[in-house]
Amino acid sequence: MTISRRFPRTWIQPGAWLIALAVAWTTLVLVRYESRDPDSALHVDIERDLASLPAARWIAPEWWGYWDSEGLYREHPVGIFLPPVLLARLGYPAAQAGYAINALYQVLTILLIYQLAAVFLSPRDARALAWLLQLLPIAFTYRVRANHEQAVLLCLLVAIYATERARRSPAWGWLQAAATAAMLLVKGMFAVLVPLVCGLWLILGHVWSGHRGTGAQRTPRSTGHGGTEARSDVSAWLGLAGSVVVAVVLGLAYESAYRHATGQSFLAEYLRRQLVLAAAQTGPWPVLQKLENVAWYLGRIFWFALPWTIVLLVAAWHRWRGISAELAACDRTGREWQGLAPTLAVAVFWVALFSLSDRRADRYIFPVYVLVGGAGAGLALCRSPRLRGWVARVEQLHPVEIAAVWLALFFLHIASVALGLPLVKL
Repeated sequence: MTISRRFPRTWIQPGAWLIALAVAWTTLVLVRYESRDPDSALHVDIERDLASLPAARWIAPEWWGYWDSEGLYREHPVGIFLPPVLLARLGYPAAQAGYAINALYQVLTILLIYQLAAVFLSPRDARALAWLLQLLPIAFTYRVRANHEQAVLLCLLVAIYATERARRSPAWGWLQAAATAAMLLVKGMFAVLVPLVCGLWLILGHVWSGHRGTGAQRTPRSTGHGGTEARSDVSAWLGLAGSVVVAVVLGLAYESAYRHATGQSFLAEYLRRQLVLAAAQTGPWPVLQKLENVAWYLGRIFWFALPWTIVLLVAAWHRWRGISAELAACDRTGREWQGLAPTLAVAVFWVALFSLSDRRADRYIFPVYVLVGGAGAGLALCRSPRLRGWVARVEQLHPVEIAAVWLALFFLHIASVALGLPLVKL
């Protein structure tokens, strides 16, 4: 007998998440958790100092001697610091506030993955995807941090989901704008990618729908829950246009507030530093270096999104050899294929863009690992009876299985740090 048969589903699932998050936040304080990631440690130190200052000073954090640096901190806008600082001001220990907010970002990301996957997959497969992606190698590396990656992923997924929903309801345009604004405050120049990615999502979704014979601009589309809704891309494009306007206005307002607080420009120093680093060349042959960058990132994707990268490679091989009957049999409506093309296209675009810079890092393409892993896991759920049997066992815990997996993996990470186990990174 599943838990959902004994208690009402309406409150068990959110209750499970609230309990899991409360337990995680309490554990972080009890063990006085500190990350071994230097960037996370730096952010926590800055957040702790910011929390002791008046709110009017929060827009202009400083280095305060960390990393042997002094002066104003203009590596990124202040968005990554504000939620932990607010939490600390509410009484939560400042030394763990950044990690607590990261846990909240993770929970929201997992819930969003389910909502987005449910557009293309059955509810059961979408739920399975939400906890399977927690088992990616990259998830173990970034489980408890106070860095930008989880916030960037959350902002991107919110924007994509809002774009998908805006095709059927223009009211979702406000969420597109909010996601773009949040990305701007958290990661600055990365906000440019949000409308580009969402535009690519719309174009690929429209092309694929047309390829499947819908043709018209306003057509029925599966909701992932057994029904169909009318779709119009016009409202989604208008939402993206509004997002750009909001981002420009917010950027100007941020610069004005920063100048008022410090008497100096944020944008001038921030853009100078970011553009110089992005344009730096590390080899005498620029074209070959860009190809090397692509290969470097592809290696990271293959490892950090295992085992689902293997699933995608096998599926591509079968497709190329014309062995497509098994793939077509995944779902009679073909919903999962409607999501596969735009998901992989966004991943390719992200990698191609960051490969133009010789400044490489695993974290720059953090969203790609989840996108590729989600695409491969979605196909595997269709194709593998063995995987579906394994998923069925975990499904017996429904509706708390996703939260239970998240909390168990959280404790596994905490235990590994407490025991001083070595970090493994290939």
